[in-house]
Amino acid sequence: MKTTLLWALAIAAGAAGAADRAAPVADPLGLLGRHGAVALGAPALSQAVSAALLAPGVTHYTVLRGEPQAGKTWQLVAGVALDAATRARARDCLLGLGLGARMRSYRIAGAPDTPYQALAGGDFASLEAAAAAASRAAPGCTLAPRDRAEEADNRTGPWRVDIVALEPRMAGGHWTAAAAPDGARMRTSELARGAGALVAVNGGFFVEKEADGFPGQAAGVSVLAGRIAGAPVAGRPAVVLAGPSPVIADPFAWRLWLAWPDGAQTPLDGVDRPQGKVRNCGRGAGDLPIHDHTCDYADDLVIYPAGNPVAVRANGGGSRFALAASGALRELGPGEQPSPQEALLAAGAAGSRAAALRRQAGQGGRAEIRLETSAGSGADLLARGASVVNAGPTLLAGGKPVYKDAPQGWAIDATQEAAHRLLMHDWINRRNPRTALGVRADGTVLLVTVDGHRHDSAVGLTIEELRRLMASLGALDAVNLDGGGSSALAIRGRLVNHPSDRDGERKVGDAILFIPER
Repeated sequence: MKTTLLWALAIAAGAAGAADRAAPVADPLGLLGRHGAVALGAPALSQAVSAALLAPGVTHYTVLRGEPQAGKTWQLVAGVALDAATRARARDCLLGLGLGARMRSYRIAGAPDTPYQALAGGDFASLEAAAAAASRAAPGCTLAPRDRAEEADNRTGPWRVDIVALEPRMAGGHWTAAAAPDGARMRTSELARGAGALVAVNGGFFVEKEADGFPGQAAGVSVLAGRIAGAPVAGRPAVVLAGPSPVIADPFAWRLWLAWPDGAQTPLDGVDRPQGKVRNCGRGAGDLPIHDHTCDYADDLVIYPAGNPVAVRANGGGSRFALAASGALRELGPGEQPSPQEALLAAGAAGSRAAALRRQAGQGGRAEIRLETSAGSGADLLARGASVVNAGPTLLAGGKPVYKDAPQGWAIDATQEAAHRLLMHDWINRRNPRTALGVRADGTVLLVTVDGHRHDSAVGLTIEELRRLMASLGALDAVNLDGGGSSALAIRGRLVNHPSDRDGERKVGDAILFIPER
């Protein structure tokens, strides 16, 4: 293996004065030695590693590994197939263009009894050439251009990986999460600058389109410095930011309800989302998550806390109630809005939740909002100003690989939609930009971004490759965060990786931040 070591001799990111005379960078991950190769591709690949000390106990590594593929690397994918009939149709679509049909078998981790095949054909020099061929496909055939560099059998890469290793015992500060103040979206680097963060990465999954909810809202649990902004997706993990090191809770679950003086309880299904509409599904126990899919629920109750910016976008469908700080409840008439001091409750008009609220309002009962979580007392978490960021799939726990991709929402057969099945294949078993968080046995926190969709310089990782990478870096526990065009790493508010969107850094729902002591 040819390895280039690029030592940074001073504190990075614009430091001056005494920093110019700083000691050589510490190497907590051992990546700067002769054998400091990351676990990507063939063992003998060339690798260049640079490291910079951001602050005591905080080191930023950049790893460039492998070589670009040469020649015609684009192909057309004819979707994924779970049965012989679908395989035959996909093959016919490729043969109809005079292309061969290459077939490979895959599985989604956690679903060992559901193998599937992906069929592809053709060898094209560019995306444009592949797309032109796809446009000539027979009616009923949908062929998607994909670069073969993103297949896991490409052993040369290339890859770009950015890693921040933060040792909490040496780095004074605290962890938190932040989102746009108006409930919309902001870039990770903007959120980092606004909070004075030393390091930040993009956080959890979020809604992008109006058809799926409020753009920018969390598509899973979200607690921002003690403020609840999103409910959990059943069976999924989350990152809890409430101490010196983040904690990966798998799964993260809660009970959020209204408690009444007569002992009755009214469960609250959602927070800050359109009533009846849940992105990524998994509204409660027994309801399976489905990633990048929106489920509709008739009997649904959503709360918009008082003063929350999302409340102004709440839809007016169903039955609506105002909840005062005192616990007093009143039903709102058509077009009537709660006061700024009242929370808004939106319930399906014909559901049991609306009937329960109407009955309690008529009896003059006063509600108390209660929260219990799988990560400890809900009241304690909120009082401490903790943050919680949705995530998944889980990668490692206790130093061992975790294979729950399918039950956490990435099953290949979760829907009957061909487009969704291809999306799940691409999401898990093809290479994409990724963001991950890990914690080593000594408490060192790893923030990792992997560039992708830049086929000449960075091909990204499959979820299994990300799992192996985090293990090779010494993570005891690790989890995947939102990725793709959202993947971003900011140091002192400056973006340092290369997001894949053509427009540059994407606006995201939230970000995980490390704020140094002043």
